[in-house]
Amino acid sequence: ASVVCSELTAQDCRSLLLYVESTVLHRERGIHLASVDPNTLDQEERRRRRINANHVFIDFRCALNMAFGDGHIASNAAWRHVKVFKRVKRKRVDILTWHQAKRMVEIADPEIRRLILAALYTGCRLTEIFDMKVGDLEQSRAAIYVAPLKTYCGRTIALPDEGYEFFKA
Repeated sequence: ASVVCSELTAQDCRSLLLYVESTVLHRERGIHLASVDPNTLDQEERRRRRINANHVFIDFRCALNMAFGDGHIASNAAWRHVKVFKRVKRKRVDILTWHQAKRMVEIADPEIRRLILAALYTGCRLTEIFDMKVGDLEQSRAAIYVAPLKTYCGRTIALPDEGYEFFKA
């Protein structure tokens, strides 16, 4: 449905979010849209659809803000307070099991096996591991200092005995 920008309502903007979440673009034999009930989707698929809906709405809102700023629309009240879907870009919660971690180390090429072990012992990012120095190993406490990175503060990570011996070697 067509709506003149100056006649947009907050409900129109919310409806756009819900429409994009519940619409699938099919590309086989031409392009066409199909509706899906978001409540029937698994949690991960629904999360991905909501991310997509947020992106579409944010681009739409940006265009409306430009038109408002240029004086083409009298008020931005219709979209100013419309909230996008929350908690859709959450961190992954998958954690390797002991068996998976052991298997990953066993099948890794010898060149990267030590890197994988360092990451498993510390939980550090690769750039943090690359920045580690010999002096970062705290021998008196079986711990390793991780230098500040990006917006993160430096921190000290306690190592298990096996991890301490790994870094000591």
